[in-house]
Amino acid sequence: MKDFWNDYKMIILVILSLLIFSFVLMLREEELVNNIGISLFVNVSTTALTVLVIDRLYRRIEVRKKNRLSLRHIMM
Repeated sequence: MKDFWNDYKMIILVILSLLIFSFVLMLREEELVNNIGISLFVNVSTTALTVLVIDRLYRRIEVRKKNRLSLRHIMM
């Protein structure tokens, strides 16, 4: 978990800031501002999830490539 925090610290802080801001907008009385808050919350949430999942997949692919290269080097 510590590695996760170190790798994603800035991303998590920005995402949490945007989510809090959008939540504050959602609590407003005006319908337009409320709708903007809801839209921002949904967009930030889905974007964050997508970025984290794609980054995780990319890291796994890189580890597999590195392992294959190590095995080929050993076999030669």
